[in-house]
Order: sequence, then C-alpha cells, then structure tokens
Amino acid sequence: MSNKENLLFTADHLWLKPLGNEYTLGVTEEGADELGMVVFVELPQIGTELKVNDNAGSLESVKTVTPILSPISGTIIAVNNALEDDPQFVNKASYGLGWIMKIKASEPFESREFISRDEYKSLLKG
Repeated sequence: MSNKENLLFTADHLWLKPLGNEYTLGVTEEGADELGMVVFVELPQIGTELKVNDNAGSLESVKTVTPILSPISGTIIAVNNALEDDPQFVNKASYGLGWIMKIKASEPFESREFISRDEYKSLLKG
C-alpha cells in the first residue's frame, strides 16, 4: 500500500483503510516493530459482530500476546488467511500482505478517535 496518507490511525498502533463503510484493518509498522517477530495470528470468524473495543483476535510474538481490539463496530466480512501460514507478513508488509481483517461498519466514525498519519507520527515522538 503506497499511500498511507488516506489511512486512519489509532493510538493503539492500528490502521484502517476506509472504502465506503468497509474498513481494512492492520497493525502499523511501528506497532509491528514494538511487538517483535509475530509467530501466530488469531483471526476472528467471518460474520462475527463486533462493538468498539471488542476483542477481534490476537497477535502472538516472541515477546507477548497482544489482543486486537476493534476500533469500530461492525461485522467481520473478510480475514487474511495468508497470516495462518506466514504470520510474519504483519512484520514484513504491515500495510500490504499483513492486513488482518475487513470490517463492514455498522456506524462509521463512532465515538472512537481516529488520527491522521501526521498525528500518529507526532504521537510516536511523544
């Protein structure tokens, strides 16, 4: 994914690519670096209904297991099954082959705060 400027970001190191009311979700490069080498990705089932902050799966690295908390409410419409065979796509291509799931939002832009790429970079500098 070459244009990160059109993505939405969360302080939890997630990115979302909006397309209408469907959102592709993944972990940022910086979030993947913080995790270390990802060795397992727990993916949700297609059709799962999520509310904001519901557990939508997890990322297991050599350091820790980190839950993926949904930044939006909606229904899982796709998951990246390639991560089952090569979970390191999260590290190697976080904005491309490392995407995790697609969610059809029930209410776009709820109370959750999303930030731009520049705001995310500023947050990292802290």
